[in-house]
Order: sequence, then structure tokens, then C-alpha cells
Amino acid sequence: MNNQGPRALVFCLIPGLLCGFPTLLVLVTALVPTYFDRARRIVSTHTWQSFLLGLINFIFFFAIAAVFGQAAFAPLKAIAVLSLLIVLPLMTVTGLATASGVAGERVLALLTERPGTPLGTLIMGIVCLGLSALLPIIGWLVLAVLLMTGFGAALLALLRRNGTIPLESRTEASAVPESSEMPAE
Repeated sequence: MNNQGPRALVFCLIPGLLCGFPTLLVLVTALVPTYFDRARRIVSTHTWQSFLLGLINFIFFFAIAAVFGQAAFAPLKAIAVLSLLIVLPLMTVTGLATASGVAGERVLALLTERPGTPLGTLIMGIVCLGLSALLPIIGWLVLAVLLMTGFGAALLALLRRNGTIPLESRTEASAVPESSEMPAE
């Protein structure tokens, strides 16, 4: 018997993930740049709201997959499969693309005085998140928090584009400009 099958799969899978996943992140952000710019702005203004929304949605879709996967009813199993094979990977890609862009912007702001190009900030973020993933527990926790925050911001950017959620949660009173002229008497 040939035992080279699993070993060959690992040797093909690891380089594919190391090259393919960052390329996928760059491709996704290049295809819809305004969407990811909007998501990055949301992360900087509504960080906790983005994190909570991403965490709640991740738990929700994972719970749907776990509960419906045990059902005997075929359409419920189909929903579980769709949740695991489509929704959760899309959440991961959009969350990591947004988080990579934000992380790259912040790292470049620390290193240089000038803002980088969108592609440069994205690549810098991918490298930084990849290096943080090499640290056990702490790096994984940081990556998970950034993933949830990025996905929540991407979801908020999608909902705000359609007008479902208002841009600002509170209404600000319109400021009346003060006139520098004195009234004539």
C-alpha cells in the first residue's frame, strides 16, 4: 500500500493556502474596493458594534449548522451544509480582508508618516495577521477578534449601503453659523 496520499495532500495544501488565501483577499478587495473602504471606515468609528455584530452572526450561523445538521429533515440538513460551506467561509474572507486592511493602515501609520496605497496596506495587514497567527493562543485570539470585528464591519457596510441602517445612530442638532457682522441699529 502507498502511504504517500495524505502526505502529498498536505504538501500541496499548505503552499496552496499560503499563496492562495492572501491572493483571494487581494482579489476580493480589488473587485469591490468601495465596499471594503466603507467597511474600514466603519471599523474605525464603530469598533465594538462591529465586533459584537460579527460575533453574534458567527455564533448564529455555527449554531444553525450544528442544530440543523442533526435533523432528519433533508432541507434542514441542506441549510446546515450551506451555512458551513458558503456562509462561514464568506464571513471569514470578508472579515479577514477588512481586518487586514485596517491592520495594514495602522501598522503603516506607526512605521511611516505617509499613508500607503490600498494594496500596500492590505499586503502589510496580511503579513502582520499571518505573523500574529504564528503565536499560539495570544496571536490566535487577536486574529479571532479581528476576524469578528472585520466581518461585523463588512456586514454593517453591506446593510448601510442598502439604507437599512442609518449612517449615524444619533441625530445631531444642526449648528447655526454665527455671523461676524453686528446688526445695524
